[in-house]
Amino acid sequence: MSEDLPYLHESTEESSRILSYQDAQRLIREYREQGIRVVLVHGVFDVLHIGHVSFFEEAKSDGGVLLVGIENDQGVRLNKGDTRPYFDTSTRLKMLSALRLVDHVFAFEDAIRYSEEPDLWTNRYAQLQPEYVGVSAWDPNFDMKRQQAESVGVRLLPISVRSMTSSTRLIEEDIIGQEEANDF
Repeated sequence: MSEDLPYLHESTEESSRILSYQDAQRLIREYREQGIRVVLVHGVFDVLHIGHVSFFEEAKSDGGVLLVGIENDQGVRLNKGDTRPYFDTSTRLKMLSALRLVDHVFAFEDAIRYSEEPDLWTNRYAQLQPEYVGVSAWDPNFDMKRQQAESVGVRLLPISVRSMTSSTRLIEEDIIGQEEANDF
């Protein structure tokens, strides 16, 4: 493995790292039954950047298993507009599965406009039942997410990393051009 890319796995072991939603539910249950700490983080992870890596590092820092749940393409379009996602679900799953910090990754099957489903995360947390949900301490919905997680017995893990960039900013400022994204 290249010393320049310390976050990449030697082998992506895709068959065991990229999960269906149902397999993620099953695996979380199995890990918890074995006493293994499970941390879930979720988002779009459209254009992977150093802020994401730092976020994953902090989420994983106390050990255990890190699962990353991503919004599917339809869900991203509903919440971020027709020009997103920049990379499709399959590509984002593959990119995230290559990071050694990420133990497993899956896509949510539902596609819901966040503003129209206030119990979205409560329902997802209740179905998945991780021990912790990692949420950025800077998230404007932090308190709401804490209440939703705790209402179904899931603890919130505040992630204090504050990135100076975001996928949306990179795209809006055209820091990454459409040609580069399509080359993948």
